[in-house]
Amino acid sequence: MRTIKPDTLQIFSLRRLFISIISIVLVTSSCGQSDSPTNISPDEYVYNKPLTLDDGLNTDTLTNQGMNEEASIEIIKEILRDKFRKIDSILIYRNNRLLMEEYFNGYHKDRVHDIRSATKSITSLLVGIAIDKGFISGVDQKVYDTVDQYGEIDNWDPSKADINIEHLLTMSSGFECNGGWVMLDGKAVRLYGTDTWVKNLLDTPMRDIPGEVFSYCTGGIIALGEVIHQSSQKPVDDFSREYLFEPLGISNYRWEYSPIGEVDTGGHIYITARDMLKIGKLVLQEGVWQDKQIISKKWIEKSMQPYFGHYGYTWWRVGSLVENDNYLIYYADGNGGNRIFIVPRHDLIVVISGSNYNSEFGQASDYVLFSLILPQLDM
Repeated sequence: MRTIKPDTLQIFSLRRLFISIISIVLVTSSCGQSDSPTNISPDEYVYNKPLTLDDGLNTDTLTNQGMNEEASIEIIKEILRDKFRKIDSILIYRNNRLLMEEYFNGYHKDRVHDIRSATKSITSLLVGIAIDKGFISGVDQKVYDTVDQYGEIDNWDPSKADINIEHLLTMSSGFECNGGWVMLDGKAVRLYGTDTWVKNLLDTPMRDIPGEVFSYCTGGIIALGEVIHQSSQKPVDDFSREYLFEPLGISNYRWEYSPIGEVDTGGHIYITARDMLKIGKLVLQEGVWQDKQIISKKWIEKSMQPYFGHYGYTWWRVGSLVENDNYLIYYADGNGGNRIFIVPRHDLIVVISGSNYNSEFGQASDYVLFSLILPQLDM
């Protein structure tokens, strides 16, 4: 039986509760700065159709694609009033057209942003590509058989041999791991504060049987990067460039690395908002980019299924747990308010980048989608 840790259930409940009350919180906490992040007052803001660039993203006006221009402009004015604190960009894409593209706090279309754990959803796509191309046999491929270059493993438990790729993707590895913390030498240690991220995860004691309990674990997604590396014999940064980013025309990005050079596939990729949008478009189009199948439709479908609560292969989903539900929304979720929202029923993608790190204002991105954008279309 698949279960979710009580603390995780509390997180899910708090997220839903926060979305329901956030309109009250944000209205009362707005500081109303006169000096806006873009050095204009809300009343000076004028909506313009986004620029059409040679990047595979067509543009149009909000009105032409069924959006309420006045309501959308009000979103930007609220951001300029500092109602949502550090929202750094918002892009609205519908019917294969970019309709709104605005930046704040010094960001612009060419400035990359740390999207934190939204990186995990990109890593899931890379795993799918590796399976499609035959580098990885499937999600049942065993992790310790693949990543076997570390020698003796501490805290060995026979159940470690059963951990497979799907367990890492669905946060059900069974490790004594919570978020970015693991247990080493009987102490909770922040993985990013160590030198050898993957080895330290593999050394972590087991707490649960693999595949039975959800416990959010960033280290497991970092380990997937090394699984891709060992399976393909390509460093994951090279693999991502060759098989995902170059096909999408993405060149302005930056991975982060551990002290020994492991790629941080669990968080902290720096990428532009337009390129976040390309990732969302690739998923919405079931793995197709400009008439080319970059990732199999089968992998996209598997990634969006609910394995534990509302969690798939590092992608979240809200709306329903029912198969093929027309009201499902899929999204990549990063600390600070970094989101790639995909709303198939409206052929809609909303990208929001933010720097509200470790703050309840990171949930403002959810509020913008659910309370300000979707009501324009769900009528």
